Amino acid sequence: DKPIVSKSNLILSPEFYWTKRVTLNVNFSYEVKKMAPSLFDGMLPSGDFEYMVFKISKNDYIVTAYNLDDIKENLKKLGISISFVDKIYLAQSEFLGNDISLKVNETCGLVSLDGVLVYTCLNFIDSDILLESAIKNKKLTKNYIYSKQLQNIKIEPKQLNMLIWIVVLLNSIAILDIVKTYKSKNQLKLQKEDFIEKNNLPRTSFQLKSMRDELQIIDKKQNDLRESIYYINKFKLNKDESFKRVIFSKDKLDYSVKLNSKQREIEFKKYLSKNPQSTIAVETNL
Repeated sequence: DKPIVSKSNLILSPEFYWTKRVTLNVNFSYEVKKMAPSLFDGMLPSGDFEYMVFKISKNDYIVTAYNLDDIKENLKKLGISISFVDKIYLAQSEFLGNDISLKVNETCGLVSLDGVLVYTCLNFIDSDILLESAIKNKKLTKNYIYSKQLQNIKIEPKQLNMLIWIVVLLNSIAILDIVKTYKSKNQLKLQKEDFIEKNNLPRTSFQLKSMRDELQIIDKKQNDLRESIYYINKFKLNKDESFKRVIFSKDKLDYSVKLNSKQREIEFKKYLSKNPQSTIAVETNL
């Protein structure tokens, strides 16, 4: 009975809408919503009605029908300014699935009969629980039928047409961009295939990995040989000593060296034994 003077949410009791429980051999609520006008055939007054459907069990549904314009008009008659209303809910959706018996005032109350919420005389209800207490800390669902925020978004017909053309234009640009990207992708693919064909390159990542591993092995062997040559060259030969032959085989170096004494041969081989590489074979000629 208190006037609304600030932003508020409203929960409408059943006298503001029509509710019906039905059993249908369908699996989804949206299927029932399509049939809703025929389910209320002959029951509703003239006007534009909207519908909400709630699934109770496998084939049981509760269907509500409401006319938002009539609801706003009735609220106006009750002295409730729609400007202070943020969202409007139905008590049917907010107490769905609960067997309730609530006292609204000294003469009327709300009771759930077979899942359908009914507004009736308090004489038929044996309860001292006030509706105000039940909704005080209640978390509201997302089943509102009116939102001020959405109502404030108004688009004139000319603006709507312009918006539609903008959306169509953006979609067209996006499609053209996709087609262009697809063509570019195909062009790059053809260029890649042509490049591979001309240069006889491998086509798969497995082939590339195999080639890389093979090249790494070759590179390591070549580095080992270079290190060996560098190491051998650091050995100081006497005037009458010399390298007679150096042969590069697949994975080693064969040296033939002329030394002037057995002691020099021992020194040379000892020097070679310190070499970290293992790619050297030596033949000494005294």
